[in-house]
Amino acid sequence: HGYIMSDITKKCKLKTAVAVILLEYLKPSTRRANPSPYTSQYVPEISLSKYIERICRFASLHGNALTCALIYIDRYLLASKAELTAHEIHRLFLVAAVAAAKYLYDDYYENRYYADIGGISIEEFNSLEADFMKTIDYCVYVDESLYARYDRAVISFRGTRSRI
Repeated sequence: HGYIMSDITKKCKLKTAVAVILLEYLKPSTRRANPSPYTSQYVPEISLSKYIERICRFASLHGNALTCALIYIDRYLLASKAELTAHEIHRLFLVAAVAAAKYLYDDYYENRYYADIGGISIEEFNSLEADFMKTIDYCVYVDESLYARYDRAVISFRGTRSRI
């Protein structure tokens, strides 16, 4: 008697794994002389896990977008040499997830909608999106082997501290 997870259970586990992986990236929050464009004055009250769940639900994002968003965040962090704290992660995830949706899906929402569900102004969203895309050199293509490597890592994630 094998147990087959429902699609809902798989999606919940995937969102949780992505949240835990991103939390592993975080450095302690400290005041910086030059904060990044993603730095919010306060750490959002909503947990990262709930935020990811919210963005996925209202933006109709699937597992492939979450995996691509992780890849894009890694590209951003590598290119910018930025340190990620709880003050940045929500906004950075939002922009990376939207970049993934726009790349993967034929139908996606307008930026105003993404800004609304993400809890930021449209002006701030547009500015963050422009910064993000420029920083990753507009590189949204993900080859199959890289995608497969990240996807396997997310699916099998067990809370290790190693990056993908």
